[in-house]
This record gives sequence, C-alpha cells and structure tokens, in this order.
Amino acid sequence: MARVVWKGAIVFGLVHVPVDLYPGSRDQDLDFDWIDKRDNAPVGYQRINKVTGEPIEPEHVVKGYEIESGHYVVLRDEDFREANPKATQTVEILAFVDADAIAPQYFERPYRLVPGKRGEKGYALLRETLKRTGKAGVAQVVIRNRAHLAILLPSGPLLALVTVRWADEVLGHEEFAQIRDGLDKIAATIRSGAFPWRQELEDVHMNIEAALTEITPAGAKLHTGRSRNDQVATAMRLWLKDEIRAQQAATRKLQKALVRAADDDPAAVMPGYTHLQRAQPVLLAHHLLAYVEMLERDHSRFEDALARTNVCPLGAGALAGSTLPLDREATALDLGFVDPRGRPRLAANSMDAVGDRDFVVEFLAAAALCSVHLSRLAEDLILWCSSEFGFLTLADAHTTGSSLMPQKKNPDVPELVRGKSGRVVGNLVALLVTLKGLPMTYNRDLQEDKQRLFDTADTLRDCLGLMADVIAGARFDTRAMRRAAGDASLLATDIADDLVRRGVPFREAHRLVGTAVRMAQDSGRDIGRLDPEEWAAISPELADAAALLRAGARRRLEDRATEGSPNPRRVRKEITRWRRLLRDEMPDAGPVPDTPHA
Repeated sequence: MARVVWKGAIVFGLVHVPVDLYPGSRDQDLDFDWIDKRDNAPVGYQRINKVTGEPIEPEHVVKGYEIESGHYVVLRDEDFREANPKATQTVEILAFVDADAIAPQYFERPYRLVPGKRGEKGYALLRETLKRTGKAGVAQVVIRNRAHLAILLPSGPLLALVTVRWADEVLGHEEFAQIRDGLDKIAATIRSGAFPWRQELEDVHMNIEAALTEITPAGAKLHTGRSRNDQVATAMRLWLKDEIRAQQAATRKLQKALVRAADDDPAAVMPGYTHLQRAQPVLLAHHLLAYVEMLERDHSRFEDALARTNVCPLGAGALAGSTLPLDREATALDLGFVDPRGRPRLAANSMDAVGDRDFVVEFLAAAALCSVHLSRLAEDLILWCSSEFGFLTLADAHTTGSSLMPQKKNPDVPELVRGKSGRVVGNLVALLVTLKGLPMTYNRDLQEDKQRLFDTADTLRDCLGLMADVIAGARFDTRAMRRAAGDASLLATDIADDLVRRGVPFREAHRLVGTAVRMAQDSGRDIGRLDPEEWAAISPELADAAALLRAGARRRLEDRATEGSPNPRRVRKEITRWRRLLRDEMPDAGPVPDTPHA
C-alpha cells in the first residue's frame, strides 16, 4: 500500500503555507551538478568548473548527508565554523534532493557522495542548521513520479511546513504544484488585507479551503487525513512554543534590569520589612536580587510548560486517527516536535490529543504566578516612592499627575501592573472552570481557551517589558534608605545574638532585649538612646549593647555568616553570579520579541 505523508499548510489565525525562500533555484536552475552515488568516494562532492573541467578549490567542496533512503541534503562548507564551532560537518543547505529520481539531463558533471547521517539524526542536523544559520537554500527538484518540496524556514507570520510527499494515486505532481501556488496567492492576499472572509464558511480553515478550491480543483484534497480538531491543537502548540520563548526572553530582560540596579550601588543599606514594619537591616541589592530569584523560578516553570507543549497531535484526526497511512513521526520531526536528542514527540492517544488543553493551563498557571511576582515588585515600588518611605523616584514616563492636585506624581505603571495580575489569575481560573465539565474529546467549549491564552500572553509580556523599563528608569535614594536603616531597633536581634554567643540561652536573651525595648518606648526613646548604665541595669550581660549599636547596620551586615544572607561580600558574589548566568555585558536588552496570533 502506498505510503502517504501529509505535512501541508496548517491554518491558524493566519494561513501557514510553504514558502520558497530562493524561488530562482527550481528544477534546471539548481546550482549543483548531477549526483552520482556509484563510487565509494569520500563524504562530500568535488565541484567541477564547467568551463575548464578542472576541480574547484577545496574551500568550495560541497558535502551532503543521506537523511532517509535515497534522499540527500546538499550542503556547503561556507559559514560552517561560525555557525557550528563544535561540529565537524557543514551548515548551509543548498538543496534537499531525491537522488534516485532527479532527471540527469539537467546536470553536467557528477558529484560523489557516500551516504552520511541517516534518519532522525539527519533530520536533527537539518533542524539545527536551519536554527543556527537562519537560512536555507531550497529547491523544487525534478523527480520522476512525485512532488517533493524542500525543507523551509518560518517566514514572517507564515509557517513553512516541510516536505509534502504523496503517492501518485492520492496527489499528483501537478496537483501539488497547483495547491502550493494557490496557497501562496491566498497568503499574499491575507497579508495585504484583501482576503474576502465569508461568514457562512464558519472559520478560517474552511475559508482557506474554499478559496483554494476556487483557484484549483486540487484544493478539495487539502483537508485529506486531517481534522480541524488536530489542526487547531497542533497550531496552538506551535504558537505557544514560540510564545513561551518570548515570555522567557521578557523575563530575562527584567532580571537583567534588576541585576543592573543592584550593581549600581551594591553597598546601599536599607531596612528589611516583615508585616510592613522595620525588621532588620539588609542591602538594596539583596532585596532586588530576591526578585531575580523569583523570576528565575518563573523562567524554569515556563521551561517545564514548554516540555509538555512540545508534543505533536497532528494525525489524530477528529478523535480516532485515520485510515490513511500518515507518517506522524516524520510530521513531528518536520514541525520541530522533538526531544533534546532529535527524536519525534507524538501524542500517544488520539482522543487525548484533540481534547487536551493541559498545556494551555500549565502556561496560564506559570504566567499567573509570574504575574503575582510582578505585582509584589510593583507594590514595593509603589510604597518606596511614597512620601512615607521616600526611597525611590520613578521616571516621568512611568508616572502621571493629578487632574486636581498639582503636587501629585502617581506611580501609574506599577499600579497598572499590580492590577493586571488579577486579570491573568482570572484567565487561569476561567479556563479551569471551562475544562472541569467537559466529556471526551473535543467540545466547542474549548474555543474559550484562545481568549484566555492570548490575553494572558499579551498582558504578561507587556507587564514584564514595562517593569524592566521602570526599574531601568528608577532613581533610588540611598541616603533616605540609609537614614531609615539607622533605626537602632533594627539591631535588636543582633544584640540577642551577641548574648547567645556569651552563653545566654536564646529565649532569655530575647526576654532581656525585649525589656530594654519596652524601657525605651516607655520613655519616648529608641534603644539607641539608652545609656550603658541602663543596659547594665537590665543585665550585666548587656553592658556592651550600646557599643554594638554605635557600630551601625553596615558593620552588623558584615558579620552575617550564613549562605544567602545580605553580607556585602556575599551579595557582590551573587551579582557576579547572576551577571554570568544571564550572560549580561550590561547592554540594553532591546525590545521583547512579539508573537502575533491574529
């Protein structure tokens, strides 16, 4: 039975169609000679000068790999070492060739090839090449009895899906060419905004198919072996994979902004708070790095969500697969649904494949927690720029004045970010409520996932980018922080620790220092104003308490001994560590990449 491999255009928001990146390199215009596999030559082809008949210089040797039986990738050495410094083979793809089926009359002199990497490894090589170089020479080669479209790259909002091969009895060469050309025309019309969307055709899928069928009768074969159920699930996963990477990039941008701010004055002392009351002295850098740690967990959660998003449901059909012998593994490889070793990752159950939205929930959950972290950061900034704290001044671009009170400078951007977190959390809850009552498999209720997904993605990406800009534009008043950190009560715990080192049990030490605090409060003072005699009257062990307080917060921070504490030396090491982890030379991180979905 003839094998059918269908990896055609997925339609989702924008039509995704094959795109020929080098349209001049088709058929007889291919810039390479006839492939001859007969001789046991070294891996690679020797290029022959067609005028002189002499071999071309070694730097122009062309190499190739067999990636499945009879199919070869022709590669060029140029640009190789720059793109793949650790590899031993070439990078730039010139063509994807069906070696057994090329019409030899179009080529003059032979290249010689010993088959190289095969199967999954060969596909993995292609994918890595495309990712690293960002380019591929592609060609529609002349073959005897079936159409073969070269491997392509994503192009703008269009996703070029790869390798369409049909047995002759399902889709002929001419039909394939007509479908390809028709989809190109439709894509151009959509890009121009002139596509005539028809309400009676229900959705984007049927609109594209109807338009294609008007161009060519072969368009009626476009939907063979597929369902909108597995198409939508696949398209959502493809889109979300890119979107997760964009969210991670935005997270990195904010982390870098926080590390820069920490590095601007790593020794700045400020009060640390519990219950929004002054507790113990810390460093501003230590406080900012706490949010870097939170964001790192967010980045990791996005990575976890990506792993479960990276599963290919295409071929599951409506719910029960297909009677056609679809090659799901090849489809997954072509679409990039692969594990770290380049092996295809397939949805194992066709019913689960079309009904599963766990991957969306996981992304929304990770986004909700990230948004909560942004809200907490925003709240700190809002407090710090108030008159009661006075630790921070926001850039004018991130504040607004009052329509009535001329003295006001309101922290609008942090307040909006704080407010948006409720919206992101709400999207997660809304989708969970939608899913909780659904029977197997696909139900139209699942249409609600798009609004929640797209809104969360846009909202969180914008908030991450804005908060990075807010941190970069903020001016911290380290003098005000230092004055606040001069409150002697922040060192009460240090006095108790000093008693413990003298052999006093901690609970007794806690009681003695508490007695001193109450004595000071009763007399309208803080503990820094108590005389040595007053300390000694409480307990002889407290005779040195006044001297300890005079040493100040900075000295006490230097005595912090534990890992993760705000000891200035440890904090400087943490800044260095984060700069290295983020590979941050401290340039502007640039704009966060957008992921269009409409």
